Amino acid sequence: MADVRVFFATNRNHQPGNSRQIFGKTFNPDGVAALRFGHADFRPDPKKPVLQKLHVYPDILDEPDVRKTGGGMFMNDLRQAMSAGPRCDTLALSTALTSASPGRSKRQPCWLRA
Repeated sequence: MADVRVFFATNRNHQPGNSRQIFGKTFNPDGVAALRFGHADFRPDPKKPVLQKLHVYPDILDEPDVRKTGGGMFMNDLRQAMSAGPRCDTLALSTALTSASPGRSKRQPCWLRA
């Protein structure tokens, strides 16, 4: 079975100096709209996939050319990966907080598969 590359975007706190937990349990201190983009390479394993490599695109602030930002590099690499082979499975998962009851919130997954 071939290795699997998973592209991701997250608003979790990026901790580049922490090799065990690259992203924290809290939102980015710059705000929940401060996204980081990257990809993770996994070696398939019947019991649990094994992380081989994690790449986080650089966060280039005040760059007027979107293609040179982390999000732009992410989209270019994702486009190339999706168009390189005869077939590419795509799955997008987004979670949003929804109101479960007064004073409480619950994570609600949203799926898109192409």
